[in-house]
Amino acid sequence: MRRRKNGEGSYGKKNINGIQYYYYKAPNNIWTVYAKTSKELEEKKKTKEDQDKLTGSQTLNEITTFSTLADVWLAQIRSEISPSTFDAYEDIINVRIKKYQAYDLANKQVQGITINMLESYLNTMKEKYAKASIDKTWIVIKQILKYGQDCECVPSNLDLTKVKKPKERDVVKKKKEIQFITLEDINILYNESLRTKQTGTPIYGNGARVLCFIMYSGLRIGEAIGLTWKYVSKDYSEIKVLHSNRKVVKRGIDGKAVIEDGHKVYENFQKGTKTHSGERIVPLPDKAMDILRYFCEKYPNHTQDDYVFLTKNGNVFDRKSLEKTLQTLMNNSECSNKEYTPHSLRHGYGSILLSQGVDIKTVSVLLGHKDISTTYNIYIHVLEDDKRKAVTNVFNKI
Repeated sequence: MRRRKNGEGSYGKKNINGIQYYYYKAPNNIWTVYAKTSKELEEKKKTKEDQDKLTGSQTLNEITTFSTLADVWLAQIRSEISPSTFDAYEDIINVRIKKYQAYDLANKQVQGITINMLESYLNTMKEKYAKASIDKTWIVIKQILKYGQDCECVPSNLDLTKVKKPKERDVVKKKKEIQFITLEDINILYNESLRTKQTGTPIYGNGARVLCFIMYSGLRIGEAIGLTWKYVSKDYSEIKVLHSNRKVVKRGIDGKAVIEDGHKVYENFQKGTKTHSGERIVPLPDKAMDILRYFCEKYPNHTQDDYVFLTKNGNVFDRKSLEKTLQTLMNNSECSNKEYTPHSLRHGYGSILLSQGVDIKTVSVLLGHKDISTTYNIYIHVLEDDKRKAVTNVFNKI
């Protein structure tokens, strides 16, 4: 790798999770790019510099307000994060900072930002947002301010670790209790999903079958939407889960959203799963296998790279349409709970396995959790019930 030249920035190597990366830091540390090879690094560096020219990014001397700093930071990290994460960060900045009326953090001078200002801002949020939303917002604000400190726009003595966030007991909008669909309701929804009109046409369309597949596989909704035929075994008995799909804002090379007829244009984005190992194998029960056969017969000319689950028009599903289908299913059935979400179907899968004696480590692997503690924290009430039943069953028999 070539040496650093005056005013050019700095090159180096860094070990991340056991993998060696090359990196380049722009002058004044305004942005950094990483790559596995020096050739790839030069390509990323050039792309980043070209983006800066197109966006006309402000120089460090022009950064005066927090809003301006946030815009510059967002533009600089665009190439380093996924499109879905970029959309989420942009939404937080636009809605919870720039358009937020309860506290004008956006127009605060970056050189004068204090811990009291940040705490005052966060405290106004507790009247409107759940703690999870406040935490996510604070994560973004911290990154913006740390970037500002690296660029010497924000005072280096601003100790962000001293900022106190609202606690769960302080927020008005309380955390929603996780819903777990019961085995009885799973059977009810499955039977409802198969109902047809007098003509034999399914009442709920293909979406109902996708939801049932989630119930019998424990997939996240994005993982189900993103499943392709190459990861389905020939006998339909198991699937390999590597990807997750979601819709993201379509953007030009300048990073700005593409607008058509006054509305943002969205496109499909596929990314890796949350599983730490990068993939997992999920064996399937009979009903899930039947659903795969249904889609195979409905779209017989599919290729290995085609998505498994398609709408009647042959399009990829999106989350909102599946959520709407689930609500209709619940309203038209004798389901005991009308507030299930697609994630409730996934939780039901995990809780039923645990209640039937499957060990928690196996369940954790099947669900694709990064750590077994995540599984334990979600299903702790199921585990406690199992312990109680085990004790009573044993000693009541004696």
